[in-house]
Amino acid sequence: MRRGAADQLTQQVAFRLRLAGIGARFYVFLFFTAALYGLILLSSRILALTPDGFTPLTVLAVPTSALLLAVLFHPRATSVDAARRIDACLHTHDLFLTFTLSGTAPGEFKTLVLAQTEEKSRTVRPATVVSLRCGHRAVTALLVVAVLLLGALFLPQFDPFGKQAARTQQQQRRQWIEESRKATALRADEVRKKQTPEARLSEEAQREIDGLAKAFNNMKPEAKEVNIKQLTEHQKDLGQLWRQLSEKRLQDAFNRAASEQQFGGGDAQKPGHWKRQLEKGNVQGLKDEVKELQEMAQKLAAMPESAAKQQMKAELARRLKTLTAFVENNANSKPLCSALNRAQQQMAMSQSQTGELSQQAMDALQDSLDLAGAEMDTLAHSLGDLASMEEALNALQMAKQLNELGQLDGQGMAGCQSMADYAKLYEELMAKNCKACGGKGCGKCRGKGQGTGGEGIGEGGRPPEDDSQVTAFQSEKSKSALRAGKTLMEWKTKELSQPGQAVVDYREQLREVKQGVSEAILQEQVPPGYHAAIQSYFDSVGKGTDAPTPK
Repeated sequence: MRRGAADQLTQQVAFRLRLAGIGARFYVFLFFTAALYGLILLSSRILALTPDGFTPLTVLAVPTSALLLAVLFHPRATSVDAARRIDACLHTHDLFLTFTLSGTAPGEFKTLVLAQTEEKSRTVRPATVVSLRCGHRAVTALLVVAVLLLGALFLPQFDPFGKQAARTQQQQRRQWIEESRKATALRADEVRKKQTPEARLSEEAQREIDGLAKAFNNMKPEAKEVNIKQLTEHQKDLGQLWRQLSEKRLQDAFNRAASEQQFGGGDAQKPGHWKRQLEKGNVQGLKDEVKELQEMAQKLAAMPESAAKQQMKAELARRLKTLTAFVENNANSKPLCSALNRAQQQMAMSQSQTGELSQQAMDALQDSLDLAGAEMDTLAHSLGDLASMEEALNALQMAKQLNELGQLDGQGMAGCQSMADYAKLYEELMAKNCKACGGKGCGKCRGKGQGTGGEGIGEGGRPPEDDSQVTAFQSEKSKSALRAGKTLMEWKTKELSQPGQAVVDYREQLREVKQGVSEAILQEQVPPGYHAAIQSYFDSVGKGTDAPTPK
């Protein structure tokens, strides 16, 4: 059914009344939300009582929330309200109200009312009845929003009570915990996927050892030249790989300069036990300590805040510090040290914080301890690689000696499963061929060389010398001062020295020599097993020179 002009006019006027009501309420709610926003902004910037999260985009929340409130709480205009508004505007004496209220009621007057309202409606525009002009209100609203925008941009931040500094510190700590957990997760993925340089070195070392074992099994006693050529090639490759592994993973794996006395408290015996295990390539003691720390961390996570929890935190921090110091001084593994240092920082943060931040630090600590356990497995693998390669080099050296004797035969090597088995078998074969002991094992069996006779098994004889030859040799002494360096020649004389000065020079040069020992050990690539003996020798040199010099 087609709507008449009067009905359309009434509906349009009612719609415009609703829009006018929304606009009026928006204007009121805008001032209310703007005042609330300004109050919170001032309390944040001037007193720092609330966090400062005010940006230019947050200003848009003021008109948006005002508009939402206006839509929800504006007056709902009906057709009756529209009819009254039309009658008031056109002065028709309730003509449109009568038309609206008549509806479907019977009566002869209804036709007359309908005809009059239709005639009036054709000459009236809805905008004439309800005007939506709001220029001054729009300008006022824009000025309010502009003031808030300037405040959010240029109002400086004050902190009279230190609230903002505390919140900033908390935010930085929370961000650091998240970043540390991401770093731990990334490193843990690398360790699990075995994509680290250490894993690649381990594979290469195993390949070289397998190749050497295969060469041992193919040796023939009559092919000395072929045997020595193959053994020399393998010795060169293994020696180069051993140096690479020592430099990258264990260049200072057993730093004897670190004293066990530095660890106090109830754990004084643990570092010594760990050190003895580590010297044998065993990290089980360290892994057990990490496991115990993980169990303590799990208990702490489930405990409520109490004095007992703080005491357990202190105990965990102390043991973690002891473990970290030991690893840094005795097992120079950078990934492992990094994981333990990160765990130590997270433990300290958990002690200094409470609530959610403390719990987050404890969760991050457990992740770091898990990574430390995985890093110890990698360290044990590398230690095992180094020990295996040293056994391989040892077995290779004895194989070369047996090859000189014509006793290197790969036929009897079927039962050898490792380089230690080859070394044991070669040692037995060398003992059987030792002329000095007749196979009883005199301790000199492994010292066979091509010297001039004497100790060991040599080819004997004196080197050809002719004392009758005339040379330009002149016996004299160098007047150079004593300096640290290699000893080219030494001699003994019986005469008086200068009182006092010789001892002073000796002490000074001795200090220089001792300072260069550690660097020389690394540069010369001395295997870690010999570090202790070398260091103890130089530590013992010079004892007894502390007596006062004679006057």
